[in-house]
Amino acid sequence: MMETFTLLHQIVSRYQQLDQLSMELAQAAVQNEEERIAELHGQMEQLQEKTRTDDALLMEQLAGQPLLLDHPATRAWLQLMQGIHTRNQQLLPQVQTRLAHHRSELHTLHKGASSLQGYRSGARPVGALLSSAG
Repeated sequence: MMETFTLLHQIVSRYQQLDQLSMELAQAAVQNEEERIAELHGQMEQLQEKTRTDDALLMEQLAGQPLLLDHPATRAWLQLMQGIHTRNQQLLPQVQTRLAHHRSELHTLHKGASSLQGYRSGARPVGALLSSAG
C-alpha cells in the first residue's frame, strides 16, 4: 500500500511538471515561438515517456484497491490529466493551422524548384565577343 502512495505522489509530481510544460507550450504557440515550441515538445516527450510505464502500473494497483480512487492525490492526478487534455484540445486547431501553412509553403517551394529545373538559359556565344587586335 505504501508503494502505491509513493508511486501516486511521484506521478502527481510528474503531471504537475507536464501541466506546467503544457501551459508554457500553449503560450509559446500563441506567441509563435517555434524554437521554444520544439524545445518544450522535446521536454514533454521525455517526461511522458518516464510517466507512461508508471501510469500503467498505478492503474493496475488502483483496480485492485478501489478505496484509492477517493484519495486526494488520485483526484489531483485525474484533474491534472483532464486539464492537460483540455488544453491540448484547445491548442489543436492552432497546430493544425500552422501545419497547413507549412505544408502550403513547402508545396510552393517544391513547385518553384520544379519550375526552375525546367528552365535553361539560351547559350550565349561568349567567345565571339573577343577579338585579337594585335
